[in-house]
Amino acid sequence: MITIYDHNTHPIWADIYRSRHESRNRTNGGYTYSCDIVKYHIPHIVPLLKKNTLITTVGMLTEKIVPKDTELIIYYMHENSEREFSNINNIVSWYKGNIIFITSRYSVERELKRLKLNVVHIPMSIDISALADFTKSEKYNDKRVIYFGNKYLGKSGHFEQTKSTFIKNGWVFDEICYNKFNGINSLNKKEMFDILSKYRYGIAEGRCFLELNALGVKTLICASACQGIITNDIEFELHKLTNFADGKVWTFSKSIQECIDNFDKAIIKTVDVSEILPILEKGIMEIIYAND
Repeated sequence: MITIYDHNTHPIWADIYRSRHESRNRTNGGYTYSCDIVKYHIPHIVPLLKKNTLITTVGMLTEKIVPKDTELIIYYMHENSEREFSNINNIVSWYKGNIIFITSRYSVERELKRLKLNVVHIPMSIDISALADFTKSEKYNDKRVIYFGNKYLGKSGHFEQTKSTFIKNGWVFDEICYNKFNGINSLNKKEMFDILSKYRYGIAEGRCFLELNALGVKTLICASACQGIITNDIEFELHKLTNFADGKVWTFSKSIQECIDNFDKAIIKTVDVSEILPILEKGIMEIIYAND
């Protein structure tokens, strides 16, 4: 039997999400990742499984909600080590069956391996085809840049520095944050992508970076720190290991000014979900066979 706890069905996570986000007509990363996992990963994973398996696309497990006959847990991790590992330590203290952790963060993968836990690392990805209709938009020709993403988790101070640097250089600086364009007009996803697709230049990290690139927007990775622009495939692979969101990884320059001056050197590249499914299948099968 396969049990799936996702953004709608998880006995704990779903209620917390509804109270914190859904009531404000907002989505967060965990919800978006879970939607993609359910749509693309789960149909790929389930045929591989023979044991009674629990798959959680949003993490957050307690002994009370894990079915008693569960022989295997597949546990998706979306956060960094500091935010994940108290929960992980708790789980391994009471669950003695096999667990396969799925992470798109290289630092988390290394820490799990150090603890001798089973882990499959897959790069963060998006469904590029879902954005295809938006790529036909005409681009602004003047010096306009759009910041796309949230401003919490320590990002607000650096956001202001980034914004002021662009404005000093004569740029029009716009933002989509918390589903609002420049602080007003709550937007749905279609409306957001309609706006974003008109820009030649953007600022983002993580999934937002991948989505901007899929829309044909040259992007500065810049949030809690300046991580630079990506100008070649080697730099792209460096950021891919850390979800395009790690302040310790930077390319071209740590200077926002130097990145602005060389923005046109940035390449446009993203990661489609089809690229990571074979990696996911191979990783899971290797662990299952090794443990049988």
